[in-house]
Amino acid sequence: MTDSGYPRTVYEWRRGTPLSEATKVYEGEKSDVAVSGYAYLDRGHRYELRSRSITFYTSAYEVRRPDGSFSEVPVPEDADIETFA
Repeated sequence: MTDSGYPRTVYEWRRGTPLSEATKVYEGEKSDVAVSGYAYLDRGHRYELRSRSITFYTSAYEVRRPDGSFSEVPVPEDADIETFA
């Protein structure tokens, strides 16, 4: 948990398997407000992101690259990443 009482770890879980088999894939700082991992489909493309809420008003984002690594999304810390339809 973070100092704010929110989750600071992200686990990957496969449907149909016990939760105890979930693998930790990301961990934020104890001083972060919260940490998240999420994925979405947009016109047939899957995007995987993870974010650190550094404060209630600032965040840092990373996106999975085709080679499986994550890289920082170059947006200001006070910007949000959203999807649209």
